Amino acid sequence: MHVGEEDSILEVVEDAGVDAPVLCRAVVCGQCETQVISCDGLLEHSDEYLTAEERKRGEQLMICMSRFKGRELTLDL
Repeated sequence: MHVGEEDSILEVVEDAGVDAPVLCRAVVCGQCETQVISCDGLLEHSDEYLTAEERKRGEQLMICMSRFKGRELTLDL
């Protein structure tokens, strides 16, 4: 599946037919926090929930506004 540079992870997940947990779509509610199983690339976090250390670890992200640059990303949805 091709993913555009401006596509949020949530948009890609929904386009694939997955019903992802989300309420606000604006990184306000925290509902979309998702565990990262594997990541071959760079996670671009766009939230105020995770600390800098949590972002650096790359174990979770807020999919409603975050983006991904890389080859493959596997999430626990």
